[in-house]
Amino acid sequence: MRLMSVSRPLGGLIWLALLGSAAPLVAQTAALVAPSVAVVGSQVEVSWTGPGGDRDFLSIDPEGSDEAFYGDYVYTRKGSPLRLQVPSTPGRYLIRYHSGESGYPVLGQTPLEVVDTTAQLQSPTTSPAGSTISVGWTGPGNARDFISIDPAGADDRRYGPYAYTRDQPVSLDVPDAPGDYEIRYHLAKDYRVIGRVPLEVTGVEATIDVPASVAAGSEL
Repeated sequence: MRLMSVSRPLGGLIWLALLGSAAPLVAQTAALVAPSVAVVGSQVEVSWTGPGGDRDFLSIDPEGSDEAFYGDYVYTRKGSPLRLQVPSTPGRYLIRYHSGESGYPVLGQTPLEVVDTTAQLQSPTTSPAGSTISVGWTGPGNARDFISIDPAGADDRRYGPYAYTRDQPVSLDVPDAPGDYEIRYHLAKDYRVIGRVPLEVTGVEATIDVPASVAAGSEL
């Protein structure tokens, strides 16, 4: 309660009791329901409850990250549940609900352990330049994972002729230049390689047999 004095021209002092109450400030929180373990490069489904601000979002962040740091994210305005892309590097992470306010404060979180995986490839070890080969595979088969023929020792993000793992087996066009290559399975996330086999691309010889001389205007 606050008391305010008001002076009147006629000289009297009138005391007015003004009643007012401020609404208590309640800290915003969020709750998340999600798997506790996921495979690298996969997706997880996350259900959430929280304020649902227009710029609030969920993300998968390395354990111990500052609140302002975030990985792949999805806005909560898209509803619940949401699907999040799992990192390509194994380790301990947190699925976090970030407010869209300055500094992206975290209103709720749940732990996520990201585990590694591998892929196996079945293919010829040698192939002529410019040919086509068939490659069988076993692996996670995430959306947009792909298999490619790459120069031996190339960085994971470098790739040559490729095909998505939605096919089994996949068909790949062999490079035209002879040399040492690798057939590699790339995760869609960061193109990380989780399986490889060597491929030797061999040269192709061609000969032309023609007569030593022909008559003018004749067919050759």
